[in-house]
Amino acid sequence: MKGSLFSLMVLAAVVAPAEAQTPGGTLAKIKEVGEIRLGHRDVSVPFSYLDGNQRPVGFAMDLCARIVDAVKEELKLPALQTKLQPIQLSTQIPLIENGTIDIVCGPATNTLERQKVVAFSNTIFVSSIRAVVRKDAPIKSFEDLKDKAVALTTGSTSIALLLARSQEKKFEVKQVLSPPRRIVSRAHDRSQRRLRHGRHPARGAHRGQSDAGQLADHRR
Repeated sequence: MKGSLFSLMVLAAVVAPAEAQTPGGTLAKIKEVGEIRLGHRDVSVPFSYLDGNQRPVGFAMDLCARIVDAVKEELKLPALQTKLQPIQLSTQIPLIENGTIDIVCGPATNTLERQKVVAFSNTIFVSSIRAVVRKDAPIKSFEDLKDKAVALTTGSTSIALLLARSQEKKFEVKQVLSPPRRIVSRAHDRSQRRLRHGRHPARGAHRGQSDAGQLADHRR
């Protein structure tokens, strides 16, 4: 299955608790327990995903390894332990908020709403939210998604961006967002499968994930 693309620009960053740099904040907690907890994703290629041995790897994981080294030096704890915690897109912010993890090692779109509860690193990746559609589908722009089912990932910013775009271009928003029309999946690979098998004519994802999905389909 081959696909076509159209997109909107977004920024991605690594996420930590909002109080990470404050006295008694996250660094103090890490020092007290002697452990830093990293949240990682399983299918967020190329940022945070599992390799053939089920170990988390990727660009964001490499950055988090550098952060762990810096924390060890800052706290003077060379024996600081690292705990890896699997997370999903929909749970990454709540797990930061409740203290289950200290850092999200994966792409997270920096939004004003999220800045109210978590802190973001400098931008590590400039991406775009893309709608990937089947090559044989009569869809050339976001406006052509009117009344169509779009496969999305739970908790992703592509949901809000699709809503904003539909309002800006005056789609029939109610039909796009109603439960029978908008299908929200738990993982990016499920969204790609739905697109591949023709269950839905379009899929929303950021550029890295859409490219990875298309590459995987090309190799089939």
